[in-house]
Amino acid sequence: QRLAALADARLLPVRQALSAERLALLAQPHADVVGAALALSGLLDTATTMPLRGRMPTGPAAEAAPTPAPDEATTATFAEWPERLWAGTKEALSAVFHIRQESHPVERLLPPEQESLIHTVLMLKLEGARLALLRRDTASFQSLLSGAQTWLEQYYTGSDSRVAAARSELERLRGLELDPELPVPQKALTRLRAVSR
Repeated sequence: QRLAALADARLLPVRQALSAERLALLAQPHADVVGAALALSGLLDTATTMPLRGRMPTGPAAEAAPTPAPDEATTATFAEWPERLWAGTKEALSAVFHIRQESHPVERLLPPEQESLIHTVLMLKLEGARLALLRRDTASFQSLLSGAQTWLEQYYTGSDSRVAAARSELERLRGLELDPELPVPQKALTRLRAVSR
């Protein structure tokens, strides 16, 4: 604005260089810090609801299938009381134990206190990432997000849609450049110094 107010023809090369360098500054990527902070807040809100590996299943789907009743015709064929006693014992045991062969390794169930600790560590990583975001500390921000991603992979159920969405969001946030190196308007300053001599 000052150069335009001077209306000096010698300053035209300076204004030209300044205009080009201003466009270069405007073209720099701008990180949406507020949006990223809100995304991390959303992840913090859902951290304790995501299922863990090895958690004891709950709900109707986890209930054991009812044991089918014994065939009455087969039971009636037992004439002697020892055979009927053995049949009744087998029926009672089949209602208590349910043996099933798994094709994959069975994960160890987690005690409630360990579940709470896993959730707490994830929340600490997300809180640290949000603090680094507000400080525009790109290195710490990306390191904490990578740690949160690894934590999700190790301790949370990967097939769950919420866990998959959280990992995808963390990957998106890792691509943010919080403090990019901005170009310096060196050419315009050099031309301005040349004119002012």
